[in-house]
Amino acid sequence: MRSASFAALLALNFVWASSPAVTAVLAPRLSPLGIVLLRFALGAASLLLVWPWLPGALPRGRDLLRAAGMGVVVFAVGHRLQAAGVQLSSASDASVLLALDPFITSLGAALFLHERVPGRRWLGFAVAMTGVVVLSLWRGAAGLGGSVPGNLLFILSFVGEAVWTVVGKPLADRYGVPRMVAVALLAGTVANALLALPHAGTLAPAIAALPWTAWAMLALLGVVGTAVGYGVWYVVIRHLPVSVAAMTIYLQPVLGALLAWLWVGERPHGGHAVGGAIIVTGLCLGLWPARRPGPAGRCAEPAPEPER
Repeated sequence: MRSASFAALLALNFVWASSPAVTAVLAPRLSPLGIVLLRFALGAASLLLVWPWLPGALPRGRDLLRAAGMGVVVFAVGHRLQAAGVQLSSASDASVLLALDPFITSLGAALFLHERVPGRRWLGFAVAMTGVVVLSLWRGAAGLGGSVPGNLLFILSFVGEAVWTVVGKPLADRYGVPRMVAVALLAGTVANALLALPHAGTLAPAIAALPWTAWAMLALLGVVGTAVGYGVWYVVIRHLPVSVAAMTIYLQPVLGALLAWLWVGERPHGGHAVGGAIIVTGLCLGLWPARRPGPAGRCAEPAPEPER
């Protein structure tokens, strides 16, 4: 179960990496609020359709309010900042900045969940971040080519992702994953719908004019990337340290830059290859299990990390 869920998490990074490119593709047709509203509405609807068959318990009392508040922070505030950041900047910049997400999430887990992050994994973070610097500065001192406000908005959105882990992990431990994720998604969708009401006059025609390809992209992000993906995240971090799961996010800058080229036409450069190779090196360094000497001087099996 543990290895299967971790493999699923690795695969989901392909979907999450497509988010900046999808946002850039939809930008001429839909505002950031519209993109966020439809994405999470589709995710919430998919879970409500199978609600009677979802395992786990419904959060109650203050925990229900925590789950709902977490959904508002992540799905209404955080992802709206992310979509606005991509539209003000570029999909390739956003793909690079995604590398800050695992560091912020792991730092939050260390501070608030009291999770010990081994020195080797911090070194992996440092190497991967070096790859991000190489990738972003390859074309000269100008660094990231998009707008500074757009990049800052994108970075601020990672606080919401950290909240998802720090607040949600104890709730997932108490109630299980699917229904808690459904509550958070529903609360985020309601908040987005309320924010969208003053703009209904412009949003409704734009939504009605969306082609099927746009709906397919939104469904991919909403159903697979959110309803399924955010639940898989909790399944993984119930058995493995948050910092291990967060390291997989370093795949996204490499995959996202590739998708920005294929979907948006943002041409890659040499820094994507060199920086990507360094990022993968940091990923391997952070995830490679430490080995301890066996009784005969040979390497024993990797020591399992303690569950939290």
